[in-house]
Amino acid sequence: MNLTAYRELWQTHGVMVLLASALVARLPVMAVAVPLSFLAKDAAGNFGWAGVVVGAYSVGTAVASVAWSRMADRRGARRVVIGAGTAWGGLTAVVALLPDSWFRLLPAAAVLTGLFVPPVMQALRASWPVLCKVRVCARSVRWTRPRRSCSFWSARCSVRSL
Repeated sequence: MNLTAYRELWQTHGVMVLLASALVARLPVMAVAVPLSFLAKDAAGNFGWAGVVVGAYSVGTAVASVAWSRMADRRGARRVVIGAGTAWGGLTAVVALLPDSWFRLLPAAAVLTGLFVPPVMQALRASWPVLCKVRVCARSVRWTRPRRSCSFWSARCSVRSL
């Protein structure tokens, strides 16, 4: 197995920074499910309610992710990520500060919080074709369509110039 193309890719300026930022940016968004489930369990008294609340958060995230990604493509990723991230942070604080007696509002608040999960991964995924050179990308990927495009993890790299 020849890994020289991957070695070239890892040595490309900015690749490690992009991977590290992707990891750091993903942690708080994905780690919300654990404290949210314990918050709901403590407020309602059972883990069944915690499942409802975390499921509502996941549904909100799934519903809005496509819309946020499209908006990031149209209006610019920086503005969308900052706006959605600010709203998500504020709504997460609201969910955390809800009194225990209002536990019946947690699913609605969790859906609303999930709707504002910032499209960090989608924005970072769009950075791969800009960051990696076309030839490095072309050598370190599996071809999906001959001589037109290739996939690197889940990003698309254009190889029209090859």
